[in-house]
Amino acid sequence: MLCFAVFDGRIQPQKERKLTKLSTECRATGVTVDTVWKNPGPKAGPFQARLGDGSIVIYYWYRFVGQPSLQDADLSDAEKEHLQAVVEKIHHQWTMEKEYLPPPATGTLATLDEALIVALPKGLEIGYMSIVTRQVYD
Repeated sequence: MLCFAVFDGRIQPQKERKLTKLSTECRATGVTVDTVWKNPGPKAGPFQARLGDGSIVIYYWYRFVGQPSLQDADLSDAEKEHLQAVVEKIHHQWTMEKEYLPPPATGTLATLDEALIVALPKGLEIGYMSIVTRQVYD
């Protein structure tokens, strides 16, 4: 297996080695409490999904403004709360059955691995997003 782990926001491939699918030996994301991965931290997880290529992704659910990428964005608390309110409004109003962009006039749309469309945990339907923290290849 080849494992990719995140160390303080930097993705680094690990040496090939035998690992079980959910081995803690490979778990390296946010190894200390003080990282953006743990503070404020996820609201739910870990969860896993097996992708079409046979790999397994491990993911957590974060409040939108609690996601690691926004923690060093120099946003004030007021700016974060405004951004969170906009995201929650989008989540309330943009439903799956509506069309938001016209279909392309030429070419084809990209496809997504269906396993990437994951179920929302109860209570996290509005204002939360999934963040993949690890991918393991069998």
